[in-house]
Amino acid sequence: MSRLSELDDRIVPLLAARLRALVDGVGGGAAGVRGRVVGLRSGLVGVLRNPRGGLLQRLDDRYAARGPLALLREVPQLGLLVVAALFLGGAGVALARSGPSGEAPGGPGSAIGAGEVVTVGPEVGDTVASYIDATKARVVDLNRADPDKRYTALVSFVAYAKVEDIATLVEEVATERVFSRAKAAGMTSEVLEIEVDQIVPDTLRVFAATAERKALDQEANLSQARSITSTVPTEVAFKAEFVRQAAVEGKEAAAYRTSCECVFAVLVEATARQLSELVSVPGVRTVDVAVAGATAKDVDVEQYFLPEDKGSIPARPRPFAQDYAATGGS
Repeated sequence: MSRLSELDDRIVPLLAARLRALVDGVGGGAAGVRGRVVGLRSGLVGVLRNPRGGLLQRLDDRYAARGPLALLREVPQLGLLVVAALFLGGAGVALARSGPSGEAPGGPGSAIGAGEVVTVGPEVGDTVASYIDATKARVVDLNRADPDKRYTALVSFVAYAKVEDIATLVEEVATERVFSRAKAAGMTSEVLEIEVDQIVPDTLRVFAATAERKALDQEANLSQARSITSTVPTEVAFKAEFVRQAAVEGKEAAAYRTSCECVFAVLVEATARQLSELVSVPGVRTVDVAVAGATAKDVDVEQYFLPEDKGSIPARPRPFAQDYAATGGS
């Protein structure tokens, strides 16, 4: 037993140190792993070539004279190849499962790259039920992984609401952007994406400026319609379109003159814990969290999740979406 203990005392610490170096090298990529496997192999060779008092030689003679170990005795390089293969295989799996930040791609820790634009919201063809379930599951995973980590998320509501009511729903988080549409004006009405510091006054300021702009646009389109007197079919079609668009703008102007029920989503920044709590707030439909590291300025919404969306997400163009600063628009 004393000789085996001596063997244990000599080899195990060496292998442990080499293995630690190998594990630490995984974060450095495949090149680091290869270098550490070579180092581990060299260490093993050194031990085998320098047995202390002939102990390893005697053990070799006794236990490796026959059977599978005899092959390794005759061709020691084969044993080294097996060890190297085992370690490289494990390291390869670890690298394959690792993203740039060492975490699973697409998982709770996925991070945004430099200059990358992040999209949130559903994709065309997604079913409403699957989108809701997927966003809810992601929030749960993020909260479980690190409840204090901060994220940017698109919060959609079950119905259009006044900004004052929305402010109450999201009062515990930082609202960065408000999404609004005059639903009474129909699906071609303009979507306002309003950057805010203070959600209520900044949104109402843009609403007032939008009402004035829409009234001017309405008058301009009506003027264009009145200028067309031709009975040529194409001219008649143009006139009808001017009248139609003027009607939409009139409804938009009327809506935005008041604090209308027009807000359908907001973009917020909050901790995973806050977002998980927001999911259960009455009136909140989804909380779609962007990848880690994305700020409100990095996020773009390609498909809006509107309260009237049922079944699946339709292929529709963004309805005249424009960005507005808190100062009142462009």
